[in-house]
Amino acid sequence: MDDLYKQLRKELVRHESLTEEEWELIKAKFSYKAIAKSDFLLKEGQVCHSLSFVGTGLLRTYSLDESGSEITTHFGYDDSFVVSFPSFRNQRASFEYIRALTDCQLLVIEYKKVQDLFKQMPKWESIYRKVIEDAYACMEERNYILQMLPAGKRYDLLIQNGHPIILQKAQLGYIASYLGITQETLSRIRKRLTQASF
Repeated sequence: MDDLYKQLRKELVRHESLTEEEWELIKAKFSYKAIAKSDFLLKEGQVCHSLSFVGTGLLRTYSLDESGSEITTHFGYDDSFVVSFPSFRNQRASFEYIRALTDCQLLVIEYKKVQDLFKQMPKWESIYRKVIEDAYACMEERNYILQMLPAGKRYDLLIQNGHPIILQKAQLGYIASYLGITQETLSRIRKRLTQASF
């Protein structure tokens, strides 16, 4: 478990330097949580009470469209944060699901403890803002990719910039919905890339 806290500290100091006292204050607010493959961290209709740092594993955030199809919007993996932000920020029912694709080890901080840190440590506001800004930037980049780039280029960028565990552990259907294409289209793209490599 100590390794998970080291990972968290490394990620946070990427945004702001921390004294030992500041780190201990933050560390005390996070708690360990393990979830098994296929378990839900959050379901539609539940309130997202925690911001989760992924120490190990892979999670998928998705929602259901009008036909009931699952649309993947985010993958959470080692050294990243997962949260249903509209639900977390406003403490209202989520329209998203967050589900583990592998066994996962998380460090979680509850909404109230996030608010407590705002009062106790001014630097936390800067750290939190930058974490959220990173997430927003990723969302904007994905929106651009979905709207502006052809299917093959979307997959190329996932290979180049995505975390390897997504390609190793996520089902093709999940990756396809994340890229805004059908599973059949993704299979054709992968087949072409395989043939081109020979």
